[in-house]
Amino acid sequence: MTPMSDVEIRDRAYALWEQAGRPEGQDMAFWMMAERELSAQAEPQAAQAATPQADEAAMPTQPLPDQDMTDMSEPEMSGDERTDEQPLH
Repeated sequence: MTPMSDVEIRDRAYALWEQAGRPEGQDMAFWMMAERELSAQAEPQAAQAATPQADEAAMPTQPLPDQDMTDMSEPEMSGDERTDEQPLH
C-alpha cells in the first residue's frame, strides 16, 4: 500500500471543511476524517492489485465456438511492415 502524503490529506481535509461550512476549531477532526477516507480508498486498490483480475481467471482455455482456430500461422505482412530480421536503411 502506498503511504498517503500530507498534501493529499490536507487537500481532502480542506474539501471536507469547506463542505461542512468552514467551522472553526475542528482542524484535527477534518484531518482525521480525510486520513480515514483516503486509507479506505487505498485499501481496496491495494487488494485489487495483489489479486488477479476476475476477467483473467475466467478466460476460457478452449476456443469459443465461433472462433476459427484452423489457421494458427503468423499473419502475412505487407511491404510496409518490418520485422527484426530486416536491416534498417
